Amino acid sequence: KYNKYKIFKIIFFISLILFIAILIHLISDDVSFLTKLYILNEFINIFFYNTSLLTFLFGIGSGNSIDVINIGSHNLFGLIIEMGFIWFVVYIYILYILIRKKLKDNVLFLLPVLISGLISIFPIAYMSFYYVGLLLIGNMKKQY
Repeated sequence: KYNKYKIFKIIFFISLILFIAILIHLISDDVSFLTKLYILNEFINIFFYNTSLLTFLFGIGSGNSIDVINIGSHNLFGLIIEMGFIWFVVYIYILYILIRKKLKDNVLFLLPVLISGLISIFPIAYMSFYYVGLLLIGNMKKQY
């Protein structure tokens, strides 16, 4: 005896599987997405299989990913390859402080930064706009 909830779960599960299958098919032809997977694969190879402790901690140097992995670092994993684990920890700590201090003010700015950093161009070059936005919000709160 199937009730409505069980039927809904079955339909939802089948729909989810179909959606994932279609998404994988569409993404498999996307060269931009494949470069993200390539960078992730190189990140794993460099940091977990073929690296010294010094490279793990400090990276291969800013701008050197083009020479080491044959592609520029344009997402978070590429930047970790270049800048190292210490930079990553410092950066995450800064984001943590921003969230903790002013969660309501920062969350609208922070979510796009984090999401775009994982899947596309990591906006490290655009962080100045992020900080200007935070300053503007702070100043607007003081005035009103």
